[in-house]
Amino acid sequence: MRKILERSRKKHRHFSSVEVGNIVKSRNVVVSFLESFSSGDPYKVVDYVTDDFKNRQMGLLANSFEGKQEYLTRLDPFLNKFKNLRYEIRKVISDDCSVVVEYTMHATPEGHDICVDGVMLFVVNDSLISERSDYWDGLTYLRQVGLC
Repeated sequence: MRKILERSRKKHRHFSSVEVGNIVKSRNVVVSFLESFSSGDPYKVVDYVTDDFKNRQMGLLANSFEGKQEYLTRLDPFLNKFKNLRYEIRKVISDDCSVVVEYTMHATPEGHDICVDGVMLFVVNDSLISERSDYWDGLTYLRQVGLC
């Protein structure tokens, strides 16, 4: 019985109050970042990322790049194309500086209402996002805008 209890204790990690604070802070940074897209203001969005931010888009229409300035350059046309952009956050999982978000993106690109599901993986350092990997359903997007 003692061995079973010892194994059980090893499987469950206990977090210190500092670790819990970091988990909550990282989660809040990511949620605020995603909420900032609905403002339509690229400067509000880039306020949440580091200068060496790595943005990785995964999947059918993948496009990856690095740098806060490059992100700002790409955000303006993106936000102008995807009117009424809003991320519906369905689930958030956090562990210290790593945050995973399951979402549905709602927007109106070129007059088409879309709802696209995806998952983003974030790395947060010093209350700024240093990496984002975005896995989203490109085929559904193409179907909803009439390109497939």
